[in-house]
Amino acid sequence: MDRLTPHTTPSRNRATTAGNSAGRESLRARQLVAAYERALTEARTRMHNFAIAERSESEIAAQLSALQPLGWHLLTDRRWPGSRANIDLIHIGPGGVLVIDVKAWRDPAVVDGRLLRGQVDAQEDLDRVARTAELVADVTGEIGLAPLEVVPIVVFTGRHGADSEIGRVKILDQHSLIPWMVRRGSRLTPIQVGALCRVVGASFPPHELNAAEPATAEPTASVVPRPMARQTQASLFDNSLFDSGALEAALIREASLAPIEEWMTFLHPEQVRLVRRIGSGPARIRGAAGTGKTVVALHRAAYLAESLPGPVLVTSFINTLPPVLRGLYQRLSPATSGRVEFINLHAWASRRLTERGLHLQVDPKFAQLAYNRAWARQGKRSCLGEIGVSSTYWKEEIDCVIKGRGIVDYSDYRDLVRVGRRTRLVGKQREAVWMLYCDYDDQLRAAGRLDYNDLLTLALDELRQRPLATPYAAVIADEVQDLNCQAVRLLREISSEGTRLLVVGDGQQQMYPGGYTLAEAGISVAGRSTVLRVNYRNASKIIDEATKVVAGDEFDDLEGSAETGRREVLSVRDGGEVHHASAANIDALRRQVVERVGQLIVSGQRPADVAVLCSTNFEVNVYQTLLRKAGFASLRLSEYQGSPVDAVKVGTVARAKGLEFKNVVLPVHDRPRSRTRPEPEEIGRERGEQKRRELFVAMTRARDSLWVGRVAS
Repeated sequence: MDRLTPHTTPSRNRATTAGNSAGRESLRARQLVAAYERALTEARTRMHNFAIAERSESEIAAQLSALQPLGWHLLTDRRWPGSRANIDLIHIGPGGVLVIDVKAWRDPAVVDGRLLRGQVDAQEDLDRVARTAELVADVTGEIGLAPLEVVPIVVFTGRHGADSEIGRVKILDQHSLIPWMVRRGSRLTPIQVGALCRVVGASFPPHELNAAEPATAEPTASVVPRPMARQTQASLFDNSLFDSGALEAALIREASLAPIEEWMTFLHPEQVRLVRRIGSGPARIRGAAGTGKTVVALHRAAYLAESLPGPVLVTSFINTLPPVLRGLYQRLSPATSGRVEFINLHAWASRRLTERGLHLQVDPKFAQLAYNRAWARQGKRSCLGEIGVSSTYWKEEIDCVIKGRGIVDYSDYRDLVRVGRRTRLVGKQREAVWMLYCDYDDQLRAAGRLDYNDLLTLALDELRQRPLATPYAAVIADEVQDLNCQAVRLLREISSEGTRLLVVGDGQQQMYPGGYTLAEAGISVAGRSTVLRVNYRNASKIIDEATKVVAGDEFDDLEGSAETGRREVLSVRDGGEVHHASAANIDALRRQVVERVGQLIVSGQRPADVAVLCSTNFEVNVYQTLLRKAGFASLRLSEYQGSPVDAVKVGTVARAKGLEFKNVVLPVHDRPRSRTRPEPEEIGRERGEQKRRELFVAMTRARDSLWVGRVAS
């Protein structure tokens, strides 16, 4: 019976299984349809957004294309090297290289220094534009464009009133873009613009859509071609015509035709990487005259001012150099000039102490009188008076060796290695110097007066007790070889233990007695010291002539080792003019100087491109009077602010430190001082080296022509 009774359970199980299978397939089908519908919705949203983006970018591109007659050239839809990501617009012209990202957001806002899209943080969008600009700057730096000339920009369409900055990224709307470009002025020449178009066009090729790529339901990165006629600029972007050597020569030639103030901020391609490469920690740039140390320092200041929060300090020993650097910087980076402070270090120290309620009386005249009395009482009748040098030498010993190092204990002076001083002093002589110093310093303290060294030491002590409330983002010191050890210690303290301190200088151009090492000042630049070895300033005949003056002299270069006077330096500018003249007496020489100035101006040189450099302020006054009588306007270097002035510049060699001129006229610089007794050989050698370094500095201020006069013996 059981065998004949049908078994119905398996049949029901099969039906249930089939039903479950159909249900699962139906669910999967519904999920797939929902996924496709979502993908379709997302695709439509992207299509809508891309359509808006296309219209927005096309509107901005149309605005920018209208500037082509003014020398601007537009690259659209460019690809990052090694990626599929695109760069909306790169605009290259007289105002620089603009890397532009166009946004059509409804509600962008800048809150507390960050970009928001509605309530969502959109800082990553700015960071992406900034990174793109860095890539472009890497490429343009190869032909000498300073990094700050590559500007990342976000342009919002359909907005009004957007004109701000977040970090290095400029934020504008479609209405403020063109006015902002106009305010930048003309910064690049047509030759430079053409070169930039070629290298950028070749390095960032057009981003083409692959028509053979199959469509999928999954989201894909879309690139919408812009309806721009790229071929209209084909000649500018043809990299087959690019010759780096010829371009370098053309850029140097183009810069040399500009006013000297523009040449002084010219950055050579080999120097661009240095501007951005110097990292955190104390660093140094050194190199022979004409290698562009000050120019690199200026561009470094601009790069840091754009990249870091907080102010940047640029300082030096010479009080006339900071105003000139400020004027040059205004031309270089007007947008960041308010964030960079240019000031002589002694003036900085005085101002800071005054701000903290310390009213001090720095009195150099009283200091000289106090020293004269101390010499009469302590030095003249001591063993120092028997050595055969003027009392000035011992004043320099106090200023540069003792007080310049902040030494207050005799044992420290007794055991000191006197860097930069050739004269050997035995124990009895050092004791006599110390007694002279104590008498001099006691007089200052009793009268409540200070000398310039006291000012630096007090500022250093004050900062050690109370650091700056608002620290500097970076500190840059130019002509650092003319500072003393206490001054460099102060720089270290100002820059928060030297974290972003850059010292710039060359021991071969030291014009003042004494010396020090960076190690004495507590500064290590190991692994962060760069030597510049290419002379971009002086024509070859000029640098060859100047080098002959110091070729036989060794010099100390701040890092504990001596270097030879003849250095391996490559000059990239051939030719130049060097003239030597001799006169029977000083009056005849002065007439020749005025005649030389007249010859230069008649030959087509601008008065502003001529400088007469003298040994003393007395000579400066004499030549200003003679030039005025001859009908030539003149400007004292102490009044020069780094802007073009149609007048012959006249000043001492010390005032010309850090500067350069197309044409330099040097009156007599070789007359020996009269002496009542023979000078010891070591001291004579030391003074001779110092005078030769001064003449070397004077000669290397000349770029195109040099005239050196002397009175026949």
